[in-house]
Amino acid sequence: MTNRKKQAVGYLPEGFEKAAIGVSGKNTIAGGDIRIFRVRVEETGVEETSQTVPPPNPTGRFLPLRGMRKIEDEISSRPTFFQHFDGVSVDWKYLADREASTLLKEAGWLALQKVRVLVDLTSGINLFPDLRLVNNIEPEYRRSMESIRNVTTKMQALGAHDLLLSLHKPVENNITLPDTWKEFERLCERFVVMRNPVTLLFTFVLHPVTSCRATWMKRCSSLRGWALAICSSPRAQRC
Repeated sequence: MTNRKKQAVGYLPEGFEKAAIGVSGKNTIAGGDIRIFRVRVEETGVEETSQTVPPPNPTGRFLPLRGMRKIEDEISSRPTFFQHFDGVSVDWKYLADREASTLLKEAGWLALQKVRVLVDLTSGINLFPDLRLVNNIEPEYRRSMESIRNVTTKMQALGAHDLLLSLHKPVENNITLPDTWKEFERLCERFVVMRNPVTLLFTFVLHPVTSCRATWMKRCSSLRGWALAICSSPRAQRC
């Protein structure tokens, strides 16, 4: 490197402009200078090892994230994440409490890393105070549907396509059991007509109205245009 370049502004850090950095020679390298070496070696007794192909990363395996930290931060804090999972499961409030513009910024990193995001609604399906799936109290039902619609809209911004849904316990007033099933089916039809439908993943917990998976599948067999995957929870009852 020429002395002219070494005297340029910014070559040395601020405060060290007059520091003695030495002179490059045959056996020395001055501070901040660059040397290129050509090295030749005589190798004997070298054995080439075969290339080891790592096992493929898992698919369809989600890590539940309980907190509200940014997904990127959660994954970055787990260096071996992609050796065990290909996606994360986040609570529905992760989306409900964030602006769509914020989620859109997160989507870039998630798409680059090919992280699958599953949005879990089950913690909020409790009739009250959060979400209800049957129209036995009009104001509460309308608020619930608006909340679910808000979450599914934000899922598009985040690049998420999977929504985990469960059925809540039987309603004790203002609606019969047959009408309850009709409300459940109507909810599925709402997803059918969505412009950008999401994949519904159902988990079945032990309630009289949802105790039989075969019954649910039979009742929903007439629905078209949406994908259904069964995710049985540890508390699920087999039919």
